[in-house]
Amino acid sequence: MGKKKELAGSDKFLKYCYLLAIPLTIVSIIPYVPWRRKEIDPNFHSRFAMMRYVSLMSMSDKMGKMQPFSKWKRNMCANMQMYMQPNLGGELASMGAGLLKSTLDVSTPSTLLGCQQWPPCKEMVSGRCQAYTVLFMIGMCTVSLLIISAILDMVVVCCLTSELQAKKKKDKQAAALKVYGIAFTAFLLNAGMNVTWQTTSIGEFRSLQNFGYFPVPHAFVGPYIAGAGAFLQGLGLIVRTYKQFGPKPSKDNDDDAQDAGGGDAYGGAAGYPPPGAYPPPPADPGMPPALMGGAPPPPMMAQPGYAMPPPPPM
Repeated sequence: MGKKKELAGSDKFLKYCYLLAIPLTIVSIIPYVPWRRKEIDPNFHSRFAMMRYVSLMSMSDKMGKMQPFSKWKRNMCANMQMYMQPNLGGELASMGAGLLKSTLDVSTPSTLLGCQQWPPCKEMVSGRCQAYTVLFMIGMCTVSLLIISAILDMVVVCCLTSELQAKKKKDKQAAALKVYGIAFTAFLLNAGMNVTWQTTSIGEFRSLQNFGYFPVPHAFVGPYIAGAGAFLQGLGLIVRTYKQFGPKPSKDNDDDAQDAGGGDAYGGAAGYPPPGAYPPPPADPGMPPALMGGAPPPPMMAQPGYAMPPPPPM
């Protein structure tokens, strides 16, 4: 039975980072987790008598109860449509105010005629209808994409196991590229939607100040929770990027050195054993005793009165 394969250190780090990012992402989209908060504002008296909270899909009213942006949008847009329609009572009130102005030189404040006959009020209602519509749409997109990001975190963990079980080199490369692509997408969705919601929401709340005084809520708990998840994803992705596209360790350095040098570590020719690797051959029993110890033969000497014989043919 073969030894069970284990993930490398960098893959384990990626796995644990993405596993920890899942609960952080899920907690950040809970409706009661505030992404913005506005303190009590004395300029609005009873309308801001307590802190206001804003989540991805809802906002608290003056009583502190969270109301979905769909309800805020529906009520405010219904008022806008009602104020845009002609109203007989409002027209008669406007005619009466004009008559008092012309005959008795008495000015009637527009606020007494109602919001329908007061242009700044109608502009404020129209602006809030548009702002709540945008906040509703961007909240829906943010929640949906953060859920997808959490699902992709789980997919990354599963793909790491598939990459480990791949046997062929081609399959391993395809699995590694798949892991990196899914991990990058999960990080991009989490961090991207966090920044997108922050910039869009602050822009919509500040746009309401063009029509009059409106308190602007500031970032609170939600974006930091989601940001912590994105931070963990980013750390794991950096390690994975280095493994995927960083320099690869060289293999068979000793073999490369031998090929470059043309020999082994002893200086011999490649493929041949070094000197002394085998024992010397046994001595010939018919050899003179003086030569059986492996001593070299005596040099060829010419005898007195005889010529030296010629060397043997090669």
